[in-house]
Order: sequence, then C-alpha cells, then structure tokens
Amino acid sequence: MDYDEELFDDENFETNYESDDEEYEYDDDDSNQYDEMDVNELADITNEPHQFNVPNANNQNNEPAIFQNEEEEIIFEGDESVQEVIDEDDEEEEEDEDYDESDEEDISLEADEEEQPNPMLRRTERIRVPNPRYQHLQSSNERTEEYTIEVAHIIAMTMNHYMNSMVGMNDAETYSFIQTYSLNKGLKKFGDRGKDAAQKEMKQLHDRIVFEPILISEMTSSERKRAMESLIFLTEKRDGTVKARTCANGSTQREYIPREEATSPTAATEAILITGVLDAKQGRDVMTLDIPNAFVQTEIPERDEKIIMKIRGRLVDILTEICPGVYDDYVIYEGKQKVLYVKMLRALYGMLISSVLYYKKFRTDIESIGFEVNPYNICVANQTIDGKQHTAT
Repeated sequence: MDYDEELFDDENFETNYESDDEEYEYDDDDSNQYDEMDVNELADITNEPHQFNVPNANNQNNEPAIFQNEEEEIIFEGDESVQEVIDEDDEEEEEDEDYDESDEEDISLEADEEEQPNPMLRRTERIRVPNPRYQHLQSSNERTEEYTIEVAHIIAMTMNHYMNSMVGMNDAETYSFIQTYSLNKGLKKFGDRGKDAAQKEMKQLHDRIVFEPILISEMTSSERKRAMESLIFLTEKRDGTVKARTCANGSTQREYIPREEATSPTAATEAILITGVLDAKQGRDVMTLDIPNAFVQTEIPERDEKIIMKIRGRLVDILTEICPGVYDDYVIYEGKQKVLYVKMLRALYGMLISSVLYYKKFRTDIESIGFEVNPYNICVANQTIDGKQHTAT
C-alpha cells in the first residue's frame, strides 16, 4: 500500500508521559520487555470476535466480514465488463430451463450423479468356513429331513420306554440313569469304582488287540494331523455298577472319507413291521440277541493310509499300569501332557467306517452258514432249516 509520508509528519506532536494527576517514568528497557498487543491477540484472550473478524483458533465461524465503510466492500457496480459476464450467465440459466432433456441424457446424468464408493471402504472377500472339528454339529438342508409317521411312532415308543424305566426312581437315581461322565469327572464321582471300570475297558481293548503303539517317526505328517482323539465315558447302571465305554472322535474323518464309504445300511421300518406281522400270523418263535463288542471284533482292512488314534492323560497311565513295558517306550510329552499314538487294527465306536465294516463282516458270516440276503432289503436274510423258514432282521 502506498502512502504519503508527509501526512504522518506532524511537527506539533510531542511525546509527553507526564500529567498533572500522576507521574510516569519512561525506561528504555521497557520496550524490550513488553510488545505491543495487536488485535488478534486481544481477541484470543477475550474469546470474542474483534471488529475486523479475523479468524483465529477460538473464532472459527462463517459469519460475513464486518467492514468499516462501504468503500471497503468489493462492488462490481459500474464495471461494464463484469456486468456483461453476469448477464451472459443469466441467459445460459434461462436456456437450461427451456431445454427439453431426452431420456438418454437423463440416464447418463443419473449415472454421473451416483455417489462414487469410497475407495478406502470395501467389503471383505474372505469366505467364512466353520471349524471342521465341529462341522458335524452344523445344521444344513442336506442333514435335515422330515420324519414320517412311522418314525414318529418309534421315537415316541423310545421316549415312553425311558420314562417307564425311571418310574419309582428318586432324583439322584434318575440323573445317574441318564448322565454320563468324562474320565476325570467320573473318577471324582465314583472313585475306585470308576477307576476299576476304566481299567476293565482298556484291558479288554488291549486283549482283543484293537490297536498297537506306533512311533511318530513311523507316521506321515498327514496321518499325525488326522489322528482321532480317544474318549472314554463312565455311567452308573441301574444295578449300581459303573460301566466304562471307550470310543474315538471320528468327526475328523469327515474331511477325507466320502459319505458313501461310511454309510451303513439299516433295517427299514417297513421290514420290521412286515416280519413282525408274519411272526404273529404264523406263530413263529421270536428271539432277540446282542453281540457283545460287535465293532471291536471287526478287523480294519489294510489301507494305504493308517488310521491313527491319540490317547492322552490318565488313559496313558492306565495302559502303562495294565501292560508294563508294552507302551512305555512310545509315550511322549506334548507340553506337560502324556500322549500315546496307536494304530487302529480293529473298529472302535465313533469311527465313521465302523458300522459299514461290521455290516460287511456280519453279512459274510451269515451267508457262510446258509442265509440268503433279501435283494429288496439287504438288512433282511432268510434260511430254510428242516422245512421251516428262519428270518434274520
């Protein structure tokens, strides 16, 4: 900004720091100690907008600027070139209002008006896969089916059987009848009776040569990864004895064993009802039987890949106590827990292929003594002995 120095040259101006009322001593050092406060600093201290409305840290607003006089405003009146530009803009707006837009242009305009997605935000492309260990617990349409009236009757009969079995029992007996316990909880509840039952169960598996110990060096990485966990449960029967049952967690086999290879045929409801009617009509003798340790008696055929089971904790101690010197050299530690890997030689409850292996063995055995399997229902077999028909279902 240009200014005339003569306007600021006032000869009559005198610096007078003295007055009649009070004295003021002027010191040259005061100029070095104190700076003159400008308008912005004063506004910062008072937190109030000053007369020129200069933005500061505490005064950020969108209020219009305050001018001292009208000459400070930027006014384009009188400027013909600027006025012509304004008139041209007004004419273009009027032309836009009279313009009839076509449908094609509407589509293109709408596409331009769409909000562009934020490149920083995007949907994850990761596919959520349930844990394979608990995949058999996940419900799906493939595993869901609506049962028929006949199946509903069987379910009702089963429920009625258990309800009648618990008649006359107190709460403690009822809970024991339907409750099963893991090894640790069972040992705490039953004490020595639970330990004896567990030892009896593991000795039976050892005597029947259900498995044999194996070293880690003799397994492939895939076989060790697919090793099943061993499980044992304890329950108290109605007569007061404690029963132990060992099984394998075969859910891990679902990953590599097709369903067709693990599916075992079962007797149809119609077959049970028809044979029951024939038995009653013809006055046949009916006998039911149970095959003890059916799965344990079924050998596993040789496969390219071995079926491995992992035994942990107290079960390892029970095996080493029952058969000293047989399993001791194969026991390893994973962390602080004892672990024993065994190769399965016979079927065990819980394995996916146990049912189908036992069916094949049972069918082979009955066919060897003269039974003929019904081609329409492979769970029904007949044999004629001394002119009388014997039916096995």
